[in-house]
This record gives sequence, structure tokens and C-alpha cells, in this order.
Amino acid sequence: ETFGEYKALGPMDEFMIRKWKEQMEMLLAPLGRLTERGEDGVDRVREDVRSHLPVLKKIDSASMDLIGTYGSMSRYVRYDTAPEISDDGNSNAGNSSSQKWWLKTPSVLNNGLPVRVRRKLEADSKNLDQMCTTARAINRAILDGMPVPDSFAASLPKHSKELFPKTQRDLIENFTKPPTSTSRPFSIETYLKSKNAWHKVGARKCISDLEKVIIIWSRDLIENFT
Repeated sequence: ETFGEYKALGPMDEFMIRKWKEQMEMLLAPLGRLTERGEDGVDRVREDVRSHLPVLKKIDSASMDLIGTYGSMSRYVRYDTAPEISDDGNSNAGNSSSQKWWLKTPSVLNNGLPVRVRRKLEADSKNLDQMCTTARAINRAILDGMPVPDSFAASLPKHSKELFPKTQRDLIENFTKPPTSTSRPFSIETYLKSKNAWHKVGARKCISDLEKVIIIWSRDLIENFT
């Protein structure tokens, strides 16, 4: 494990498991003090913590258990070290693997994966996708429930297009355009690459600006109906 990403599919060693559990306990400990007073005057743990935290703990435990079932993968897969980057830093330009030099490339040995292993990988992939979907939905629900300070909303420009440079004025149109049977859902990465402006910092700014657009629209709706 390097930079929080696994280099190979297999069980975590005991030290990493213990470290992970200690970090989780440290991060989750303050949540028990997030209380709210009910109509009966009794302080209880906040409702969103009571409803979401058990689900997230279950996902965390299930993902750890799943990782632990891959102890025998070394019989079927070899992991090769990624090519080194030259001193001038240009030998791997444009190669996505050079952006994450610490990751290793898996190669299937012999005659491929046994049927039972392929079936397990497919089933586990679906389970992990469902876990991620659930975790993202909880994250979105929490963020949606956070109130936006009036002072921040008031500091935003009157027109949402003012948030973007002229070369990206069509971003809002692309963002709000519904996908069709022949088109894919909107993607920040695809959009920025079409403008030859893709990089992670720019992507984060675009996402932040689109969230500001939603706040501006919400502010305008409230002003128009009050």
C-alpha cells in the first residue's frame, strides 16, 4: 500500500489492519458527541449519525472482509513494477501509468484465471460497486443537508456564467443537458479534455463552480417566490 492505494489485490497485513482500525476509531469518536435535543427534552445522538453511521461501518467491515479473501491470487496473477521515469521526466509523457508510478501492473499467469476465480471477481466487483453507490448517496445526502450561509450566497455573482472564463461559458449548458440513448452523462474530465484544459486542479475548480451555480439558481428561485 502506497499513498492510500493498493499495489496488489490481496489481504492487508496485520499492521495495516490495526492502523486502519485505530484511524477509524479516532475519526468516528467525535460523532458520538453530536447530539440534538428531542421534544421530550432528552439529548440523543443526531438522527443522521444514527441512521448513516451503522451503514458506513457495515460497508467498511464488508470491504475489509472481502479484501481478506484474496490470499490465493498470487497463484494466478503477477504484478510488475511500472516503468521508471527518466531523469528529464519526458520519456513517459502522455503515459497515464507514469502519473502513478507507485502502482504495479497485473498480468495473468499461465492459461488465465479459473472460472471460479473469474466468477468471484465479477461478484465482488458488483458488491463493491453497490457499496460505493451507497456510500456516495450518504455523502450526497449529508452535503445536501448542510445549510449554505447567507453571506456566502450573497457573495456570489448575480449571473452564474460570470463564474467561468469565456472558453468555458458552455459548461453550464453541457452540465444541464440530459443524456440521451446515444450520448453519455456529463463528465468533467471529458469536457475539459475537449477544451485541452484537463488537469485535476482545474477539475476540482469546475466542480466547485458548478456547485456555486446551483446555489445561485436556488438563491434566485427563493428571491422570485418571496
